[in-house]
Amino acid sequence: CSSDLRHSWEEVEAQQPIEWLVDGLIPAAQMIVLAGAPGSGKSLIVLDIAGKMATGEQWRDRRVRPGSTLIFAGERFQGWGARARAWRTANNSPPWGQYRVEFVDGCPDLSSGTGHLEVLEQIEAFKQQHGHAPAVVAIDTLSVALGASPENDADSLAPVVRDLRDAVRRYGVTLVLVHHVAKASASKATPALEDIRGSGVIDGNLDGAIVVTVPSKGRQTMHVVKMSDGEAGRPLHSELVAVPTGRTREDGTPERSVILVPAEPEEAETDLVAAVVENVRQRGDVTSLNHLQEGMHGQRARLSAALKTAVADGLIRKVDGIYTVPGIRGAVPGSPPKGGETGTTWNSRPPEVVPISREPVGTSGNHLDLVDDGVAATPGGARPRKTRASKSVSHDSGTTWEPPPDRTPPESVVLQGQVVPGLGNQVGRAHV
Repeated sequence: CSSDLRHSWEEVEAQQPIEWLVDGLIPAAQMIVLAGAPGSGKSLIVLDIAGKMATGEQWRDRRVRPGSTLIFAGERFQGWGARARAWRTANNSPPWGQYRVEFVDGCPDLSSGTGHLEVLEQIEAFKQQHGHAPAVVAIDTLSVALGASPENDADSLAPVVRDLRDAVRRYGVTLVLVHHVAKASASKATPALEDIRGSGVIDGNLDGAIVVTVPSKGRQTMHVVKMSDGEAGRPLHSELVAVPTGRTREDGTPERSVILVPAEPEEAETDLVAAVVENVRQRGDVTSLNHLQEGMHGQRARLSAALKTAVADGLIRKVDGIYTVPGIRGAVPGSPPKGGETGTTWNSRPPEVVPISREPVGTSGNHLDLVDDGVAATPGGARPRKTRASKSVSHDSGTTWEPPPDRTPPESVVLQGQVVPGLGNQVGRAHV
């Protein structure tokens, strides 16, 4: 081991913070995997984020660092044209400026031991032509790039990941490996890192992992199952909508392709989150998923996902492993332990989860039952969804929530003789 690889505490402490290309989702100068079943829309995610980075626009209300993307398109290169046209038309995007999205027709043979050198050559060529290296390099897909090597084999995958690290170190790019999940995991409600093929190598050598599931026809959900320097956060839902690309085929019919449209969770999932919040509110606090299951019916995986969503939305607070509803006795320091009622008095009835309506999200309404790349699409965008009133006020949509007369949020809570602020001034606006 060379001595120049050794660093002092002070040198390590002086390292720059981890930056984000997409806040909380895509870290800068890291390696992540984006995995899902065939036809789940993984490539659409890559294209959508790449386009927003090139224009510098926010992605799903998340901050984006402007930058270029280079995509190694190993599967059906011809199909990327329609996708790109549909994305630009739907987003009314102008021609690229300083930053851009470019494609390489095919993937390097990473099983050869020298395939990573082709990746470096393409990055260097991009840098020479445009004056900067791409911020993101996507290999779509890893299974194509591995050739005959089995993608589940750790002995085959480990040296590939090690070699690709060279691109991250030399150019500071973020490498996104588009990959597959095990067939048995394709329809799981709450996927885990173990569902990704070759997960043992990925867990030890990659910085992040995102799994894409298809909960129902025309829908897609992104789950962050690993993020070394961030938090998993709540799942991200999309509808796959087929829209005109602006081109016409030889027979005169308009060309259509699929884009991603942000969507609310399925209504059943929204109802389950509301039920979990109410269960915790009635108990005062919950100490574990097993504790939650004692008072609820449902699959453990779905309850776990609903609990995580409620925490991410601020509807439930987790402190030292204890789950509580903000403003309820268990959420206040010094409050009675689970099951204790002594000295707890509400000035008025605690707030409940109140559904509000949401206008549909969508585009032109043009749709196909099945589009060219095998992804089922839905007409016109997301259906109206019920949305939960949230403690966190982070949107300025103008949609406000007015509590019904019998559901007035408490302005204060009296606990053991002390007045503690409640939720009266916090639940003022709902996420839409």
